Amino acid sequence: MNNQKNYLERTTFFVGLLILAILIGYLSIEILGETKKVPALEVQFVHQPALPGNTYKIDIKNNGGETAKEALIFFHLYQNGRVVESAQLKIGYVPVHSEVSGWISFSRDAVPTDSLAVGPISFLKP
Repeated sequence: MNNQKNYLERTTFFVGLLILAILIGYLSIEILGETKKVPALEVQFVHQPALPGNTYKIDIKNNGGETAKEALIFFHLYQNGRVVESAQLKIGYVPVHSEVSGWISFSRDAVPTDSLAVGPISFLKP
């Protein structure tokens, strides 16, 4: 029996070890050096006069580094400086670097002095 290995076996073994060492090093650097960024939800809204009632289209963008789950966004409708109506929009899942749309409709008619403000935003980390 010849216990001497041929060059192809040795080359394959060392290339495999090199790939494994590079992979372990890369994953170690990613785990130790990574700082997770929280979700950063950006809310934009546009009044939709073509739809019935006082309806707004809501666009939520997640510009953060993680997914947001169960996002709950509050909206307040102002008239003459005071809150006359409130609404909330619940979005189940907002992935990283994505946009989700929804609509809210208020029972009060829109008048020129009305304004809409975004209230608190809450979400869970999956």
